[in-house]
Amino acid sequence: MLDMPRSASRAATLGLLLALAAGLLIWFVRAKKPMTIVALGDSVTAGTPDSSYPQRLAQRHPRWRVVNRGVGGERTDQILGRVEDVLLAHKPDVVIVLAGINDLHKGRNADHAIEHLQRIYDRCRSGRARVMACTIMPTMVSGLEISQGIDTINAWIRDYGPTHGFGVCDLSQRMADPQRPGETLGSTDDGIHLTELGYQQMGDLVDACLQKWLDLPASAR
Repeated sequence: MLDMPRSASRAATLGLLLALAAGLLIWFVRAKKPMTIVALGDSVTAGTPDSSYPQRLAQRHPRWRVVNRGVGGERTDQILGRVEDVLLAHKPDVVIVLAGINDLHKGRNADHAIEHLQRIYDRCRSGRARVMACTIMPTMVSGLEISQGIDTINAWIRDYGPTHGFGVCDLSQRMADPQRPGETLGSTDDGIHLTELGYQQMGDLVDACLQKWLDLPASAR
């Protein structure tokens, strides 16, 4: 076996040390990087200037970077149309998706919402983000057809999420008002949007779902 010249040995050792240092630096940067969470949806996600569930998440977790990308009135196909820009702009670790009610209110059926929700979830995952899908909350302005559409979409979310590696936050059940059947806890007079207290409750529930699903260590909370 040939002996390696001292200069070559030193160069190899230096190269190894530099590679280890670079690896440690990358690990350190990633460990210090705050978790970025994007809340994607319609007006229920957007909330008001004073209150929203993403705002509540940010208040509860100052270490997290929470981005509210809710746009009032949007259907699932419209949300899908801006997913790419959202992923490029924010590079999220987690995307929370709550959408579908506007599809039903604007003449689309449950299949339309399901098709585009699936594409939203899959596109987020292909962008290396973990996805938490939220079920649609009760609304008192829904007729029978819309109520049946909500039930169909929610049943699909509950089934599709766990079998495809997505988290599910069942807001439909957990935000239902036991004193007012068919309505959401903390809903306003329009029966769709929430009061400040309602958004706080919603934020707390989404937070609980995230904590359980992600199984985060205390250092990441």
